[in-house]
Amino acid sequence: MFSRKKGMVYTMFVVIVMTTIIAFINFNITTRNTTVDESLDRMTVDNMYYFIEGTIEDFERSSYISAKRGVISLIDIIAAEGNYSNDSKTNIESFISNGFYNGSVLYLMENSTLSSCNQTIISIGNKKNFESIINFTNVDINSYSYDKLQFNVSLDITVFGNNGKIRLKRTKNVSTFINFQKLEDPFVTINSYGYLRKLIVSCNTTKYPYHAKNILNGTNYNGTWTSGTAYISDGTNLNLITDRSNKILILSDIPEPTPPEISDFSGIISENATDNNITGTYVYGAYDALTNITNNSLVVINNSEIWINNILDELIEGCYFKDIYGPTFLDRLEGNFNTSQKYNSTLVSGIGSFIDVSTLPAELQEIRSDIDFIYFDETQTDTTYSIMGVTDKCTGYSKRSWFRLDQKHVDLWGLESIVY
Repeated sequence: MFSRKKGMVYTMFVVIVMTTIIAFINFNITTRNTTVDESLDRMTVDNMYYFIEGTIEDFERSSYISAKRGVISLIDIIAAEGNYSNDSKTNIESFISNGFYNGSVLYLMENSTLSSCNQTIISIGNKKNFESIINFTNVDINSYSYDKLQFNVSLDITVFGNNGKIRLKRTKNVSTFINFQKLEDPFVTINSYGYLRKLIVSCNTTKYPYHAKNILNGTNYNGTWTSGTAYISDGTNLNLITDRSNKILILSDIPEPTPPEISDFSGIISENATDNNITGTYVYGAYDALTNITNNSLVVINNSEIWINNILDELIEGCYFKDIYGPTFLDRLEGNFNTSQKYNSTLVSGIGSFIDVSTLPAELQEIRSDIDFIYFDETQTDTTYSIMGVTDKCTGYSKRSWFRLDQKHVDLWGLESIVY
């Protein structure tokens, strides 16, 4: 009897121990599987996150390329066909989105559209065993300032991983600026019937901080108005200076005895001297003239006023300047002669450039203001003026007596003292 009981106790002990061991083994297996699953999920989430972040970083770069190519594509079409866009903003946005024009993909837009970007992102995701859904919304290009455009687009990206069990979603608003420097201006090309072709290059505002400005006034003056290239001198060796009749001599004082060559200059500016024996045009008592005038700048003397005139250099360079009366870049692609309401904002200003009329055939030469958007506008009837230091100093058609500025710009730039 005792042996039987002992056997039963032993059996029960063995059963309990084995059950405990089996339960412990099963618990460890389950825990280990759960830990492995969680670890795999974390790795998947990390990879999905880096995939999304990398996509956004790449898209910020590629959106600039896409927008720039969209702009260039429209310019090429306008120049080739000789017809303006009816809506440059909409055309460019369409090119950026799908790249199509007249049923065909534009050469420059191949693999550079939002549509192709979508396919690329999905393809890269598939290689990483991710399913991706991409949407581009709020596609918008518009004028930002007188010398650049702004392109905006929203990227919505949803990525599924681990057979759809994990989902990450991100929205990124991307904004980039498009500089249209060194792109052809079809506005000038078409309006000049192809005789003028200009690249848009902004005037150097450090070199030309203003078009023309009255920088000094003297205390004594003589003669009629004149203009010439500044020549700073101590008054010695004037006989060695060539082309004196086209130069304005600038000194701290008139030397004694007075060099005979001094009367050969177009004009004389002296900081201190008063010498009524000098003939011709002069201004005396122009204090700080040596400080405020640099060699080779174009100087205009009119009565006691001394002006620096940069208009001739801007004309020769053909550079573009900010102009509140002019059309924006997008307006120029539509052939508008001023800023239209749809592109108007407090930040935006139009642009303009001076036209070298002497390069046009006789039938296109008109006496109008020589700012491009006014010159080509046949409806303009504003009064125009010759400008000292420009009209008198150029060669070409009728000694460039054609150069004029309209009343609005004379007033805008404060040039009343140097018109005639």
